[in-house]
Amino acid sequence: MDSIRHVKYFKKLKKHIFPNKKMVVAITLIRLVTMILSLFSPLIYRYYIDSVISARNISNMAYVIGGYVVLFVFQTLAVSAGKYIETKYVNGLRVSLKKKMFEIYGNMDFETFEQESIGELRMRAEDDVEVVCRFYLDHCMKLFYSAVFSLCVIGILFFLNVYLTIFGIVMILISFFITKVLGVKIETISKKYRADQSEFDSMMHDAFQNWKEIKINSIEDRETEMLSEKWYRLAKSKMKSAQYTFLHGALMAFNLFFITRMNLFFFGGVLVKYELMTVPVMLIFMNYYEQLYSNIQTILNSVVGLRAQVPQIEKVIFTLQYINNEDCINEQIAIDDLIGNIEVKNLWFQYSKAKRYVLSKVSFTLEEGKSYAIVGKSGSGKTTLVKTLVGLYNPTDGEIRINNIDLRKVPNSIKHHYINIVMQDPQFFNLSILDNLLIADPKASMREIDEACRLANIYDFIQSLEEKYDTVIGENGIKLSGGQRQRLAIARTVLMKPKVLIFDEATSALDSENEKMVVKAVKDLAQFMKVIVISHRLSSILNCDEVIIIRDGAVVEKVTIGDAMKKNVAFNEMFNREVQ
Repeated sequence: MDSIRHVKYFKKLKKHIFPNKKMVVAITLIRLVTMILSLFSPLIYRYYIDSVISARNISNMAYVIGGYVVLFVFQTLAVSAGKYIETKYVNGLRVSLKKKMFEIYGNMDFETFEQESIGELRMRAEDDVEVVCRFYLDHCMKLFYSAVFSLCVIGILFFLNVYLTIFGIVMILISFFITKVLGVKIETISKKYRADQSEFDSMMHDAFQNWKEIKINSIEDRETEMLSEKWYRLAKSKMKSAQYTFLHGALMAFNLFFITRMNLFFFGGVLVKYELMTVPVMLIFMNYYEQLYSNIQTILNSVVGLRAQVPQIEKVIFTLQYINNEDCINEQIAIDDLIGNIEVKNLWFQYSKAKRYVLSKVSFTLEEGKSYAIVGKSGSGKTTLVKTLVGLYNPTDGEIRINNIDLRKVPNSIKHHYINIVMQDPQFFNLSILDNLLIADPKASMREIDEACRLANIYDFIQSLEEKYDTVIGENGIKLSGGQRQRLAIARTVLMKPKVLIFDEATSALDSENEKMVVKAVKDLAQFMKVIVISHRLSSILNCDEVIIIRDGAVVEKVTIGDAMKKNVAFNEMFNREVQ
């Protein structure tokens, strides 16, 4: 059953763990040579007993020493070459798998990504990938060669003495039984430990990310207590895992060094006494049996080790199997093919495990050359609608077509260069202003960067700083004000040169002065691209050509901004104070 599990995981991981097939072939050949060389050691030992000890011919000792020296040299060269190639293979596989994992994260739809915690995603891309990188060498290859080597040695042992071989195999079967029982328990404990580790990492990440709120609300003691509780659970799981792993090793050692050897020597002594076996043959038998048991130990450790690593391997396999509309994506689509109207046709959307639809029967057209505002009360579905327009969420039903091309057929690399979004709370890295901008376009020239910053109305502020573009803005832009962060986010998005730019509540958390600067930036950008604005503030949408009014996940009306202000009751209710 456990060997079937090795095969099952190998089949699922095969196309991911062989980035360089020539290297795998080289490792395989070196392992084969090493296996063959290890079979010669007992043969030299037998020559020593027969030709030196039994024959009492000391002159033959030179051949024994020479044989051991030659064997040592070849084994050392084979092992050294094997270690070098294996290290190179693992390093290459590590880079390949981690790159693949991050590509998958980038291609996930928003809803799928949000269902996982930060700690869980980090563990998959770091710790779990490390386990998979060693899977082929530590489990598949070792298991295969240990099994082949064991069969060869068993054949030799049967040739030396049938009775003692059968007795030795019985001892090995006892080891398998112990491993089977302990392996199930180790797998269960490993799953709990991994879950506790993921939960603890997520809580640590949240604590660091929200340290301002923790300090402002004076809840440091409460957070510390909660982290301590999580750590205690994690440590308890780790201790149990270590205990069972140690118990397995101790029982195997006890079985080998006490029960097995004692019984083999006792039973071998009986065979020698009744002349069913000679002392030299018994000594050679024990030499081969040591190698057999060592390889059996490798097989047992692989079985137990794989059970302990099942949670990590299955998480990576689950992620690698994730497909984000790959079957319907058309790689031939170019960004110029998308220039045209955006049509939303009978769109429905429901979050997984939710009982009701957030969006229902949504249909409208965004014409080329016009700017739009999407308005509605909190919880009406505005942000969800925008995220489906950008492709962050996939519709439950219905479709979104850009210039009559289904959005789901557009590759992400093209989609997000055509239509992009500036969120209410943009994210930044603890890097310089320039580095944060270059994330959008690493090849952007300083002229393009200056132009983007001018359009975003933040160029003058950057030039007023002592280090200008080289100013480090802190974790998530903590050294900037809300308005400065918002305008820097606009500049970063502009560098991607989108044809459609969406502003999702971009001014909701800003004071009047910063709002005016952002609104001016939006107005300037509307000359070069289609702009869609979501806002609760009338002042933020006055420059738009038309307004789409949403209520309870459905489009109530689509009218010009002037008509909305004059005669639309729903519109006036939302902006009652500002309209008056």
